[in-house]
Amino acid sequence: MKKREFTMKKLFRGILGILTLLACTSCSLFACSDANSSSATPAPERDFKNVIVVIGDGMGKNHLLNTILYYDLETPAFFANQEGYINTDSLSGTTDSAAGGTALATGKKVNNGSVAQHEGVNLQQITEIAKAANMKTGVVTTDTLDGATPAAFSAHAPDRGSTSKIVNTQVKSGMDLLLGRHSGAYAFYGKDFRAQQYVFVETKDALFASKTANKLVGLIRNVDSQYRVGCEEEFQLKDMAKFAVEYLENDNGFFLMIEGAYIDKYSHSSRIYDAMAETRSLIDVIAYLYEYAADGETAIFITADHETGGLQLAQTKDEIGTQLYTTGDHTSTPVPLFVKNYVFDATSFGYAEGVTPENTVVFEACKSIIQGN
Repeated sequence: MKKREFTMKKLFRGILGILTLLACTSCSLFACSDANSSSATPAPERDFKNVIVVIGDGMGKNHLLNTILYYDLETPAFFANQEGYINTDSLSGTTDSAAGGTALATGKKVNNGSVAQHEGVNLQQITEIAKAANMKTGVVTTDTLDGATPAAFSAHAPDRGSTSKIVNTQVKSGMDLLLGRHSGAYAFYGKDFRAQQYVFVETKDALFASKTANKLVGLIRNVDSQYRVGCEEEFQLKDMAKFAVEYLENDNGFFLMIEGAYIDKYSHSSRIYDAMAETRSLIDVIAYLYEYAADGETAIFITADHETGGLQLAQTKDEIGTQLYTTGDHTSTPVPLFVKNYVFDATSFGYAEGVTPENTVVFEACKSIIQGN
């Protein structure tokens, strides 16, 4: 099957030396459609065996650029790939993580707080489409598993605060892997997962000892970024991502969502150095995934659910500080979207050239790959 042609501007080459934010015309990507109206029957063949979506919660372009500058990084490989921007507003206006995650997971705009549900109706998730295509499915996050973004890909609930509803629907979701930060409240539901034939573990050692489990839930203590002082020996998101990829690998392929959750949490309180540490950890994850995807069998999408903090761009390392934040809230600033391997023509998804697409396009692209059309 011929891959669709995708024309997007390639930005920010040679950032070190001259770190200048180039003007970018928003690129046409994909268009949304009704997730529930399409058959989930897989095509006989897919262009890509696996699909991975990486979400930096609260991560705008300037979070990435300031991190690259601060850590004296070479320009990451994903900057040289297809790149554009997507809009993130929900039906409520500036989005929260629940509505932002839901748009990415279901292709539907919803009100803030809603988790893969709108006006009492469950929305079909990309993970459900992948399962129908006999792919394995997984969610990895540095947040707890009932957090808004992981829940959007694995649960259905009227409100992000409905922990029992979120976990009870995750129990019945059939997801192959749920891996996140330890939570005593979440651990309470271990017996319910075990009743559904899940192996439910609460330590890193138990996680690695469970590689052959058919279905696995992992709540891991001491998840943190090695780039935060005192956290060098903690369990890293890259380790979690690598475990997930190896666990999910199979002949029919897999869909995996990986979230770096604390870019958002630290940006809410203008903790720029901690936010950059989390962003640096996410860059490590992406570097690993790009190596994994070098054989061309895996499509990767890197984006954010929204931008947090209205972060400004520093021109030199000495300028980096809390003053770069202009708000403690989410903003409507379009967030970057980087794409590895999968290429396509945005206009075939209904967007006119030069129009900034909505975040629902990530779902549409993933669905197109999974269903082979």
